[in-house]
Parts: sequence; C-alpha cells; structure tokens
Amino acid sequence: MTKLSDRLMEIYRLINQAARVADIGTDHAAIPIALLETNKSSFLVATDVGLGPLEKAKEQIELADLDQAKQIVLRLGDGLSVIKASDKIDTVVIAGMGGELIAKIISKIPDYLKNAKFILQPN
Repeated sequence: MTKLSDRLMEIYRLINQAARVADIGTDHAAIPIALLETNKSSFLVATDVGLGPLEKAKEQIELADLDQAKQIVLRLGDGLSVIKASDKIDTVVIAGMGGELIAKIISKIPDYLKNAKFILQPN
C-alpha cells in the first residue's frame, strides 16, 4: 500500500470496507490510491478546486499503476458541487484544509449526501 502519513492513515482507518468515497481537495490522491490498492473501495471521486493539484493526482494514480478511468474519477470543482447523486457516495473525506473552509463546504451538503459519513480533518 502507498505510504500514508499518520494523519492520512487515521483517515484511511475510518473508511468502511466497500465504501463509495469522495475525497474533496484530494491534492496528491493519496487516500484514494491507498483505498484502491487495498481493495477497500472500488469507486472514488477525487476533487480539487485547482487544476494543478488534479494534475498531481493524475500523475500519482498513473505512478501507482491504477486504471484511473475505471476506478478514480477526477473532477475539477468547488467543494461538494461536483459530486453527483448518481455517484452514490456514502463517505466524504474533507481533510487538510482550514476549519473555516471545511465549515463553508459542509454548509452546502446536497440532499443526496445528507446520510453520508463525513470524515473531517481540519489543518
């Protein structure tokens, strides 16, 4: 499995087996990659507001030799706005950003994510 920092490993441990995960602000896609490498999840949406971080995520996915098109969907956009009801996400990870930004993001939870498990880790 991809080496995770202690902080990211704690997040990884909180994700249930077979979860459908959205990683908001994915940056290097470390959590989605680890989840796929260990078969803990088979569907992930990795999002970021910046194109640069999404490009880094794509590079890391390719380096991990994962089939990005089928296993990790990369989306450019702000917060939860790029998550679709059809994704059937049951776990949302928002980590490594400021508490005020996280609060802003979760203030706009769409109805189809109201029952999802949220793993929040402010930095």
